[in-house]
Amino acid sequence: MPTDVRPDPPPHPGAVPLSLFERHLAEHMVGVLAELRRVDADALAELVLAQSHSNIEDLIVSSAELFFRARAVAYAWSCALEIAWGRTPVMHFDLEFQRDGVFLAFRASLGTFDAGVSVRALMFDTEHAVGGPAQVDRFVRALKAARRPTPVA
Repeated sequence: MPTDVRPDPPPHPGAVPLSLFERHLAEHMVGVLAELRRVDADALAELVLAQSHSNIEDLIVSSAELFFRARAVAYAWSCALEIAWGRTPVMHFDLEFQRDGVFLAFRASLGTFDAGVSVRALMFDTEHAVGGPAQVDRFVRALKAARRPTPVA
C-alpha cells in the first residue's frame, strides 16, 4: 500500500460548494424531470437496459425543449438503472447543459418517489476559478437565458 498518498488540495479561497450549483440546476430542471416521469417506467427501464441511446435522447430532448431552448440541455449518451433488493429502482441519465460560455455535465436521477441532479463537471470559458460567487451569478444567468419564455395567460 503506498504511503505517499496526499489529501485533496484545499478548496480555492472563496470557493462555493457544488451543491449551490446543483440547487439552482434542480430548480430549473423540475419540469423536465416531471415530464420524463410521464413516460412509462417499464418502457423507459427497457430502453436503459438495452442502452437504446437514440430513443432515450429523443425522450430527453423532447422533455427538455418544453422548458429550455433547443440544444441547451442534451443527453450525453450514458445511462444506468440501479436495482437493489428492498429498494425502488432508480434510473440515471447523464446530461449536459451549454449556454453563454457555461458548460455543465450532470446526472439526472429518477426514482419512484423522488428525482434529483448531481453535478459531474462545471466549466466556464474564462480563466477565473470555478466556484466563486461571480461564477454562481453567471451560471444562474445562463440557466435563465436558456429557458423558453413562459407564455402569459
